Amino acid sequence: MKTKITKDMPFDQAYKLFCTEAKQCADNRPRKNEKMKVGDFCQQGDVYIYKVANDHPHGPETKNRQMAEGSTQGSRHIAGGTGKIYLPTVPPPNAKSGALLGPVIIGKKSWPLTHPVHPHHSFGAGTFAIVHQMDAITRQRVAD
Repeated sequence: MKTKITKDMPFDQAYKLFCTEAKQCADNRPRKNEKMKVGDFCQQGDVYIYKVANDHPHGPETKNRQMAEGSTQGSRHIAGGTGKIYLPTVPPPNAKSGALLGPVIIGKKSWPLTHPVHPHHSFGAGTFAIVHQMDAITRQRVAD
């Protein structure tokens, strides 16, 4: 029988039970997103990956394969594969106004988005736009 955390439980016992249950709930299996349609999006930590039309506007190509700025472990969202990475110019059509733009990825075939903490994602061929999560109070990019 599973023990429930109760308001009368000693803190250290409740915390230990919480940690045990949290580990059991963690699902780090890779996320397969090969069948995304234009307008669909998914999330990897503090970045959102939107499938956009193949003619989605973008800036010049960049060699930087890291999708989030920074040097911390949390910013290591890395686009693998042979796709090309471009600087952003406009948000995805279905992103909120004022979205914090990240790179645009154009993959001619499947490509992975890896991260040291969050589950890896795989995507099919197509064009994808990154949008960064925004803190509602500071209006700044969330960095995990």
